[in-house]
Amino acid sequence: MEKTYDNIDDWEIIKEYKKKKLHKLNRLKKNYLKKHNQFKTRKLELEGHIPKKERALTAYTNKYNKEDLNRSQTKHLRSKINSLEGEIKSSKERLENYDYDIELSLKKHDEIPPLIKQLNIDITTIEAKIKELKAKQNPKKKNSGKKAGKTTQPCPKKCRVGEITIACSHAATGRNFTLEVPPHEPGMNTPEIHVISGSEQSAYDIMDINFDGECKHGNKSSAPDSALHKESQRESGYLQYCPRVEVYNYATNTNVHRPGNVKFAASLPGGSIFSSGKLRLLLDLVFCKESANEEFDLRFNSCKGSLPYRAKVIAHPKWEWNFEMSFGYKESEIMVDGEHNDDKSVWETFTNLFKKED
Repeated sequence: MEKTYDNIDDWEIIKEYKKKKLHKLNRLKKNYLKKHNQFKTRKLELEGHIPKKERALTAYTNKYNKEDLNRSQTKHLRSKINSLEGEIKSSKERLENYDYDIELSLKKHDEIPPLIKQLNIDITTIEAKIKELKAKQNPKKKNSGKKAGKTTQPCPKKCRVGEITIACSHAATGRNFTLEVPPHEPGMNTPEIHVISGSEQSAYDIMDINFDGECKHGNKSSAPDSALHKESQRESGYLQYCPRVEVYNYATNTNVHRPGNVKFAASLPGGSIFSSGKLRLLLDLVFCKESANEEFDLRFNSCKGSLPYRAKVIAHPKWEWNFEMSFGYKESEIMVDGEHNDDKSVWETFTNLFKKED
């Protein structure tokens, strides 16, 4: 069921997130400009050093070529020349790198203002929405002699979470992905992270959900049970945790309710026939089926109600298949009167195969 967006505190959470993002972007914009200026300064300094080194190289080279030198002097000059040639080459390569860094830092800097502009628009819109909702909750009296309309009690303020990230456990293989989860807004797609997993414990992909937060009502904000990540059931006593994530998947009987910094196994159903790579290939290519995947729904809650965050972890079975394909050309042999004819073209050879006999 689609979430309704009439809760003031949810809009406050979204606004706080966007303000933090706005602050980060302003800081990032300043940093890119600072780096851009630093790269330009270093480039100018390097451009001043290179001609000096080139003049020194010319002097040493002339001395090496013109004067009668003993073996020790020759060796010393040769060493100086080699060193300067290496320094000049390295400096010119650094100049090219500075050109790239200058261009990239300026490009990154220029990409930020449109994002800042849109965030400011979003924040203004959200503030107007909050004002509208507050006006509905607390209608003003039109006439002092009449009873005011029925007022709505304001929703309790929910405990806050910090930045929410979801990461898979494939860092060792170089396939480590991290998903940042923003607060959900109207029309927004649920953020997803796709992983490769299995139905055997050794093949599980272990998901790591991280966020910080503090409950203003005395509930626990941490649980020392991350070692239980391969257990799908951790529901007992979940009301004592705030804020918390709730992970659900019916097929694997996953029902995890825990605070931040928790792990869970994004596994496939035990003994699933979809663990077969050949069957998965058949389903994908012949029947266009996607039922081999398992979706884990993530919701985030506080002791005062659900938080406007959601995410999905989609586990795919590991499968692979190989095929061989080769192309080649063999010169056709057309025999005319018992002799090999090299004058026949490939096209003529091809069409001859399909000529109708009279």
